[in-house]
Amino acid sequence: LGIDRVDLIKIDTEGAEHAILTSFPPEILRRTKMIVGELHGKPDDAALLEYLRRWFDVELLSHGGGTSASGFRCTPSRLRVEVAPRLR
Repeated sequence: LGIDRVDLIKIDTEGAEHAILTSFPPEILRRTKMIVGELHGKPDDAALLEYLRRWFDVELLSHGGGTSASGFRCTPSRLRVEVAPRLR
């Protein structure tokens, strides 16, 4: 795709978040600054958040108002260290 980096992925696909985000190439996720999305109480919600923890600190967000959906925000992990390639 020729994508060097992604500033923001905002996703609310009524339960397809897991299928979509896990289909992204890992190198794109490593170069993403933030992901904000919805969770809809699907069985694979927990698996999605665990998958994203490879690259991100994951925060759960509550919407209130009596809806069953909740949200999440992912920011680059403070533990992740990018290593620059060696110059030859």
